[in-house]
Amino acid sequence: MTCYYHTILALILATPANFVAGSSASGRFLGEQITFRLKGVTGEESVTIEAGSSTTTRTLTTEWEEYTFARPLELFIRFNNNGQSRDVRFEAVDPTPQNTVIMYPENWAGWNCGHTNENTRCNKVRAGNLNWGGKYIVAFKEFRFRLKGDSGEESVTIEAGSTTITTTLMTEWVEYTFAPPSELFISFHNDNGPPRDVRFEAVDPALQNTVIKNSDTWAEWNCGQTNESERCSNVRDGNFAWNGKYVVSSKQITFRLKGDTGEEEVTIEAGSSRITKTLTTEWEEYTFEKPHALFITFHNDNRRSRDVRFEAVDPTPQNTVIQLIDTWAEWNCGQTNVVENEHQWRNIARAGNFARGGRYVVTFDSAAPLATMASTSQEYTLV
Repeated sequence: MTCYYHTILALILATPANFVAGSSASGRFLGEQITFRLKGVTGEESVTIEAGSSTTTRTLTTEWEEYTFARPLELFIRFNNNGQSRDVRFEAVDPTPQNTVIMYPENWAGWNCGHTNENTRCNKVRAGNLNWGGKYIVAFKEFRFRLKGDSGEESVTIEAGSTTITTTLMTEWVEYTFAPPSELFISFHNDNGPPRDVRFEAVDPALQNTVIKNSDTWAEWNCGQTNESERCSNVRDGNFAWNGKYVVSSKQITFRLKGDTGEEEVTIEAGSSRITKTLTTEWEEYTFEKPHALFITFHNDNRRSRDVRFEAVDPTPQNTVIQLIDTWAEWNCGQTNVVENEHQWRNIARAGNFARGGRYVVTFDSAAPLATMASTSQEYTLV
């Protein structure tokens, strides 16, 4: 499990800069506004919202109210009158919940948030339950990296989520900041050998937590094999010395699990890491180094109230594939002869509802053949 205390501190201490093509040392390609919702449990909750230079104090209602501010580096929400069943609910809209981090500084260390023995209240806060009086910090995840060219003539196209820019690099580092994409693509257009080469440096996440590939040449160079070309390591180190599309992705996966009853027992297998635990009814977040496939075995289904809920965080649900190994063939999943009942169950599983006992396989970005996934073994460690 993890919390983002250090990430938040980095965000708070960072100094934003505006991008001026061809002259600035940094470019920020983020939404200009943030949007979130708040409501109270009783309708008597008083909160003070601080977003940049804007400060407002409100008494919440029991219905969601939406707030929009110019994008600050961090958002502060102070719950002024906790007590007598008064609690506050927070919901991120833009950036999405997956790209939003919430912490409660007054108790974060005391609750051991981010440690294996963390208090269950840590996840309550992360899920937007502001049940204790005081100041909460809401920060927004960013993906930062730097690019430069050896000659200053290198033309690249950067694709991050819905944002695409084409630029000619300078010989000095230029830093770029985006909302975190599932994958970053950098296409190098005009290589002509030395000295026209591109240099890439990951800032956050750091290079050691980043995977880089040249999608056009990876198979040809036998990258990942015992006889791989030395060019594979050059690319992994951020040296883009060949034309083509480079893919940058995180080495980590993050997901959440909870049980409907709090009695659900699961085993999680990610590479060489294996843990068995009984879930609670609150979301709990897990982060592992990115394996070829993640396996979650649900042991004690009772076909009634006991079910497991899975939610992908990074990669996003759109880039995650879920299958139940024990019944996928039986249900004719992916075939044209799916009957109505079978169609219902396969889509329930794909949506993260583990309503049947057995071993579920979760893959990321693309769905490898099930037989291949089940037989592949790689070593990864729990973060």
